[in-house]
Amino acid sequence: MSVVTRLRAYKIADMPIFDLFGTIVLALLVGYFVLQLRNGLDFTLWVAIVFMVGIVTHIVFGVNTMLGYYLGLCGKPSRVDIKNSK
Repeated sequence: MSVVTRLRAYKIADMPIFDLFGTIVLALLVGYFVLQLRNGLDFTLWVAIVFMVGIVTHIVFGVNTMLGYYLGLCGKPSRVDIKNSK
């Protein structure tokens, strides 16, 4: 089992904490260093935009996600049982 697979095993509402946290951290880093955002509201809007772009990108490429499912934008993703797969 790979390190990323293990990190993605911990979930909130069936969404990997690693993915959510990684998206937020990456958005904050890009916002601070590239876009030079310094206001809390700007960061909040930027993180929301990054999540929206991620959702649209997954829909365009036909990848079902739990967040898309919860928002009613796609079907429920099928999961592979990692513990029993080799």
